Amino acid sequence: MIRALTIFFMVISGSLISQIQLERQVISPIGQAGTGSIYLSGTAGQVEYTSAVSGNLVLTQGFEQPLNDWLVPALQIQLPECLGISNATLVIDIEQCPLAQVMVSEELMLDTEFELVEGTYPILIVGDGCFLSDTIVVDYEGLPVCDIVFYSSFTPNNDQINDSWIIDYVDQDLTRENLVRIYSRWGDLVWEGENYDNVEVVFTGISNNGVILPSGTYYFTFETSNDFNHHGFIELSK
Repeated sequence: MIRALTIFFMVISGSLISQIQLERQVISPIGQAGTGSIYLSGTAGQVEYTSAVSGNLVLTQGFEQPLNDWLVPALQIQLPECLGISNATLVIDIEQCPLAQVMVSEELMLDTEFELVEGTYPILIVGDGCFLSDTIVVDYEGLPVCDIVFYSSFTPNNDQINDSWIIDYVDQDLTRENLVRIYSRWGDLVWEGENYDNVEVVFTGISNNGVILPSGTYYFTFETSNDFNHHGFIELSK
């Protein structure tokens, strides 16, 4: 990387006569005033002298400092297996420079592994000996649609394990708008919900009237506006 250094020179009277900008990497530049030649010291490159002619400063000798040897972090995009509720995961390896700053779409990230939806993301990683400026594209083209999965049993006993009936990949375009009905073994409707999402709308073994349902086999129907319909049995165990 080339850093720009602007050095100001003063004549004996103290007034500014000119300025020069060196496109170099320079360490501790020191400007010295004089009546003839102006000498520079403390540079990493050996800039030896300049001369003042008609108010202009002319660099007559010197060479450029070598560029920094930056570490380049590795980026890895892990795509989901299918188009469902999962997103791609971006993994950034900055193990060799853990104090580097990571910017994704100009937002400072505090982690090195996070989920991304489809889109284009500018990446900037700099500091602690690392540098990377790149753009990544997350594209789901060609991924198959996830098959919706209806689990056949659950155990609503308040142990925080399998306490609700889950439908995997229900929150995708084809099945997001849905109607779920649960019936007892005698055909009585005990629960129904629109737009089942496993979180806000979810069957936990309690009827729509607030009755805790007993263990047993229940029948369900799943309907969508896209004519994706399914039905089957659920085993409720406590």
